Amino acid sequence: MLDLKERKNIMNIGYISPTNPFVDKKRWSGTNYSTREALELAGHTVEWIKYDNTNLFLKIYNRIIYKLIYGNGTPTYSRLSSWLKVKTIHENLEKYDVIFIPGQIDLVAGLKTKTPIIYYGDGTVPLMVDYYWFNFTKRAINEAKELELKAARNASINIYASNWARNSGIKEYKIHSSKAKVIPFGANLSYADTDNISNIDKNDRINIIFSGVDWKRKGGELAVNACEN
Repeated sequence: MLDLKERKNIMNIGYISPTNPFVDKKRWSGTNYSTREALELAGHTVEWIKYDNTNLFLKIYNRIIYKLIYGNGTPTYSRLSSWLKVKTIHENLEKYDVIFIPGQIDLVAGLKTKTPIIYYGDGTVPLMVDYYWFNFTKRAINEAKELELKAARNASINIYASNWARNSGIKEYKIHSSKAKVIPFGANLSYADTDNISNIDKNDRINIIFSGVDWKRKGGELAVNACEN
């Protein structure tokens, strides 16, 4: 069992991501890049662990087989997707102190290693149904829940971006509270991008852009109120 409070020394972290988290600033709205950067700024060594999510078998499964079995849903949240992706990881996972996996619940569920796994996510299947996911079949939802339950049990620590998600993980999958943590997502801006913020005069005009597809779900009104106050 991994206790973050006991891990005070510098760690060698295996970071699993579909694209290079040292280069790609767009994946998962920049979260993969920013969390990797934060881990390094904390003094840890981070190595990217690659896997193949574009192979022919996975494409056939995603486009054809999954739909035939489950109907409308998301192939990522299925045990076969988990198996197909995990089998393309050839790195020696035992050489790391921990394995860090942002998102990618199928990989969390399918990895077999003695190295502690830390999962970082922003929701659970029950929360996403009729919130992010619409018109999914019951079979697809049940498969997604089975996968997420397997992942929750396989991870040494489940980190969520909010208490909303953490509470759901504890309730739905009986995750022990000591294994469920909350670390909110940041702004996904590099420190270099914020160097000049402290030099802004309080009387200066500041132009702010809000980016989000769903105004209500993304907290548009909250953002506006924060700017006004």
